[in-house]
Amino acid sequence: MHILPDKNCRIGVYGVLIKDNSILMVKTQSGDRLVYNFPGGGIEPNESLEDSLVRECQEEIGALVTVEKLIFFSQKLYTHSSFPDICSFYIYYEISCNGPIDPAKQCAKWFDLNALPLDQMLDADLEFVHNRWFIKAI
Repeated sequence: MHILPDKNCRIGVYGVLIKDNSILMVKTQSGDRLVYNFPGGGIEPNESLEDSLVRECQEEIGALVTVEKLIFFSQKLYTHSSFPDICSFYIYYEISCNGPIDPAKQCAKWFDLNALPLDQMLDADLEFVHNRWFIKAI
């Protein structure tokens, strides 16, 4: 299925990779702060959610991933002056990795599931991790 977002809609797809009680995150710039989030990003026109996630993971962690299953979905309406009424959709999938992670790519880092950098995460990702059921679902 291909999704074509309009100019007031942003669809982001993110991968959750858990290994040995740790979860993979990447350090990125968000406005004026550095944050950790899950590998992924916005879909491009005529791209499926799964294809977008595979592409984003190759770009951000330097590894080929397999999209396993949908585990979480949320949406937020932003009315900031810099984002005039943008509706963002956040879609999280469990992923598996078919090769090594390139640690030089966007500062990929493993975090213990009980020691996530909550003070350095975006609201959408915080909403996801506060729903701790996701750990049991994977």
